Amino acid sequence: MNEFSPPIPDITFLPGVGGDSDSARMVRPSLAVRLLTRGRLLKIGFGASMLLAAAYALLSEQGYVASNNAVVSANLISLRVPIDGYVSKLNVQVGFPVNKGVEIGHVENQRLNDQYLSELQYSMLRNQLDAGAISQEKGQLLQQRKILQEREALYLKGSTARLQQLTNEAEELVTSKEALRDETGLQLERERELAKDGIVSRADLERMQRQYDVAKQEALAQRSAFEALRTQLQASAMGIVLDSGSSGESYPRQRIDEIDIRLAETNRSLAQTMNVADAAHQTLSQLGPREALMRAAELIAPVSGAVWKVSASDGEHVSAGDTVAQFVNCGASFLVAAIPQDKVPNIEIGGQARLRLSGEKADRYGNVLSVVGERHPQEDNALAATPIPERNSTAMVYVFLANTGNNKSCLVGRTARVLLPVVHSGLFAKLLPGQK
Repeated sequence: MNEFSPPIPDITFLPGVGGDSDSARMVRPSLAVRLLTRGRLLKIGFGASMLLAAAYALLSEQGYVASNNAVVSANLISLRVPIDGYVSKLNVQVGFPVNKGVEIGHVENQRLNDQYLSELQYSMLRNQLDAGAISQEKGQLLQQRKILQEREALYLKGSTARLQQLTNEAEELVTSKEALRDETGLQLERERELAKDGIVSRADLERMQRQYDVAKQEALAQRSAFEALRTQLQASAMGIVLDSGSSGESYPRQRIDEIDIRLAETNRSLAQTMNVADAAHQTLSQLGPREALMRAAELIAPVSGAVWKVSASDGEHVSAGDTVAQFVNCGASFLVAAIPQDKVPNIEIGGQARLRLSGEKADRYGNVLSVVGERHPQEDNALAATPIPERNSTAMVYVFLANTGNNKSCLVGRTARVLLPVVHSGLFAKLLPGQK
């Protein structure tokens, strides 16, 4: 027995049933020593196992940067309303799974200002009515023109017949006048011969000369009148009136010309009116569907996922661009961990990370995607969950997670402790657990 051995009592009494001293039994000293030694050995073994476990834990984390400030996150997908209005039929709640393209609500604006569309409709209807009136006037003008053309044809026919008759009469008069001229000329020649013989006096010869000159002038005048009438007849056959005092056209032709001018103006007005009406119609056909879109809109889930946040309720007024709900795709979630800034150069991009979600006993694994050296508020707003802000400056590490569940069993928002791999080299790195 050495100096550290405990003292061995001479006698050890164990009480019997009922505590009667007479029934106490004496235990041999060798058994008591064995019991005390066994208890001490158990304590020492337990302590040693605890030390070994702690040493293993410390050694297993030598190749990692540990972070207790980590959370499973995902990109937020916002559903924004396209128009001003009031929300109705919003049938989603936080955590509910949704499929892409499913209608989750309705927005309607009953106070849409459609004055411009009303003005377009009025302009279109007014110009269509004006076009109808112009078309009716054009029809009347065309009918009147037809009547005048018939009258002109009758007039030209009658005028041509009259001129033909006058021309025939003038031609007969020309023949008569020229015959009289020729006869007077012959008689003048005979009297000149008789005057030479002194049978006819000089006074009678001068009188006959004057008669011949008159007959000759009358023949020429009648020939001119005949030629004028023949010219009028030819012009009348071509629809031109050359009567004295006329402008070369008959009254029906003058009225037809006036109607033609009016028809040209009518056609121009009709074309302008129809162009305005067509332009208004085309604008209405383009703005009509747009006006319907501005009056009401369906709220459609933009992605398959889970509802993360609902920002409106039935009956609430929203403005264009307001967020009604936000969604996350649980199948595309990832881990976001906060680490000190001085640990950023040590993180191994693409290395395998170990993590344990809160409430779980088994480890999960993932790969480091990227390291952001500075935390940005805009990036935090785009994520469903972020690590808790710390007083000291931290960096963000993104870790890809496999088998993160589906939209019915979502891990987004779960906190975790994560061990991030660091870059090592040399023999020591090969001896560390989990390192190559």
